Amino acid sequence: QLLSKQTKKSKMKKIILFLIAVLGLYASILGIFSLFADISVEALMPLKQGDIKTVPMQITNKSLFPVYNISFVCKSRVLINEIGGKSMGGRISPSNFVINKLSRNEPTTTGLPFTFVAGRVIAADFDYIVIYKPFWLSPFKLEKPFRFTSTSNDKGEIFLLHKSINEN
Repeated sequence: QLLSKQTKKSKMKKIILFLIAVLGLYASILGIFSLFADISVEALMPLKQGDIKTVPMQITNKSLFPVYNISFVCKSRVLINEIGGKSMGGRISPSNFVINKLSRNEPTTTGLPFTFVAGRVIAADFDYIVIYKPFWLSPFKLEKPFRFTSTSNDKGEIFLLHKSINEN
C-alpha cells in the first residue's frame, strides 16, 4: 500500500509537470507570434477643414493575435499655426488614453493631442508612436513609430501623409 501511494504521487507529479510544460510551450509560441504584431496608423481627413489638430487617426491591429494596453505619443517636429507661430520638439500624449485590447483586424480612432497650439494648425511634421503590449501577460511594451507630414491638394484642403521616419 505504501508503494501504491508513492506511485500515485509520482504519477500526479508527472501529470502536473506535463501540464506546466504544455502551458509553457503554448505561452512561448503565443509570445513569439505576438512579437510580430502588425500595427498600422492612417490619418483620416480633418473634421474641420484646414485644421490638422482635428485629424482623426485610425490605429488598426493587422496581426494574427490581439494586442493589449494600446496608447500613443506624438513627438512634434514642427507645428505651425495660422498666424505663423511654430512649435518644435516635445512628446505629447493624451492623458488617461488606453485601449485595453485590439483584436485581429480591429480598428480604433483617436484624435491628435495638439490642443495646446493656439488657432488652427495649418502645417505639421510629427511622429505618431503607438505603444502596446504584444500579448496579455507581457512584462514589456513595444513602440512602433509612424511619421506624418502635412500637404494640401489643388482645392486647398490640408491633410496628412505618411513620411519616412528617417527622412530629413
